[in-house]
Amino acid sequence: MARPAPSIFLLIAFLWVACRSASPPITEELDIARRYLGGDVDTFPNRTETHILCVLQAVPGQNTKFVVIDRSTRMIVVEGSFMPGYVEWKGTDAIEVLSVPGNLKRGEDLSKYIKTIRIVPKN
Repeated sequence: MARPAPSIFLLIAFLWVACRSASPPITEELDIARRYLGGDVDTFPNRTETHILCVLQAVPGQNTKFVVIDRSTRMIVVEGSFMPGYVEWKGTDAIEVLSVPGNLKRGEDLSKYIKTIRIVPKN
């Protein structure tokens, strides 16, 4: 029986190591967000994928927390919360947060509760 050439073993070993070390592109950021926010999060990269918005999965009756993580430094550059409302990307370098207070007047304009936060890298 013929034995495979040693180069085939090296190729297989290399591919095995490469496959085992490959991880989803946001694994580290997801771990950071889970530890910081204290639970499961939903992730939303910006268009250029330089930052990731991580939102703690909502718990009824509680503020929803979020963070923005800079992917190059793995640092949290923005943190906040809202209730009820939303947070979403506004372009590639800003997020928009709507946080509505508990008591609204009928016909009240919600736009005064919208805040835009620019993403500024931390050094």
